[in-house]
Amino acid sequence: MKSPVKSLLYQNPAVSRAAADSPASVMKRLSARIRSSYLIPPLMLALLFLFPHAAGKGAKSGLLLWFEDVLPALLPAMILSGLCIRLGIVRYLAAGLAPVGRVLFGLSPYGCYPAFLGFLTGLPAGAAATAELVVRGDIEKAEGEYLITFCNNMSPMFLISYAASDQLGIPGFGLPLCIIVWISSILSARIIRLIRQRTGTHQGTGTGRTPNRTAPDIIAQEISHPSGTLTELADEAIMEAFTVLTKVGGYIVLFSILSAILSDILGSGMLSCLISGILETTTGIQNAASLAESTQLLPNAESLQALGKGAQWLSVPSNARLFAVSAVCGFNAFGGLSGLAQTGSVTRKAGLSLKWYAASKLLAGLLASAIGAWYCVQFLSK
Repeated sequence: MKSPVKSLLYQNPAVSRAAADSPASVMKRLSARIRSSYLIPPLMLALLFLFPHAAGKGAKSGLLLWFEDVLPALLPAMILSGLCIRLGIVRYLAAGLAPVGRVLFGLSPYGCYPAFLGFLTGLPAGAAATAELVVRGDIEKAEGEYLITFCNNMSPMFLISYAASDQLGIPGFGLPLCIIVWISSILSARIIRLIRQRTGTHQGTGTGRTPNRTAPDIIAQEISHPSGTLTELADEAIMEAFTVLTKVGGYIVLFSILSAILSDILGSGMLSCLISGILETTTGIQNAASLAESTQLLPNAESLQALGKGAQWLSVPSNARLFAVSAVCGFNAFGGLSGLAQTGSVTRKAGLSLKWYAASKLLAGLLASAIGAWYCVQFLSK
């Protein structure tokens, strides 16, 4: 007869697998992980001393980005979103959005709220709202992991004003850029969800803690009594928003420094641009736009025509612009490793896995880059 402890071990696959490992193998994996993690801070500290000018430039750029763009755009939205969740008002908002969210994304009523918030306000507000609803038990963890794969993108104002208008110099490309990023994120999220369902790694119905309840049921439910006065709840929401955004600012600065140092080492070129965009989106966008202004990266249209490659390339506004538009679309859809770190910071309390999130964002970046190149050839011709 098995003891209660052994029964628990057999019932929990994760525990039983861990128990089957020998202590030596467990310690070996743990020590390898610790060693790799411990190498990063001293390496970055060494880079700060070796490249002080580039590090200072990157830190200044990251701080200005956080203070001038991220903080004003996200702080009010995150404070008000936290207050709505604490007051229970999100029930009404979720009920109103439920029909659209269920048809388009297969979401529960509560899951529609962070999706809507994420599309409007941008990264990482959607992920932060998702994590808070998972912690409160309003949506399941499986649905939360699905949500962050497509509701955690750059904000429309960032895409329209900064990326399209300020950097690329194509104001009319703002709305198409938003659509390209959104479509790529939604398609990649659906693909990743299908893969997870096929492989058995996507568990749960994705319908939240109330799987059989509809939008009218949620509207009919009386709002639960808040656990404090309005000012007390506002204080909590403000503190939570500042805590999250301070962490976000720290990651932006660190990745901006690393991107600036690598750009200083590699110089201005396609490789430097791609690496900087993979690390931190804003720096990558700046480098892509600068590269488009300074050089043509591919053979020009006359050369292609002479080689018999086809006359369709004559419609390309410039090969450098083609690269810039494609890169900007891909960088914005991927979000950069900085965005991945920011998302991990705000979702850690909910225990959401970032493995599939990273795969989905990488796929979204590739899709957006391809769609952006096609759009440039078809609609941005001179």
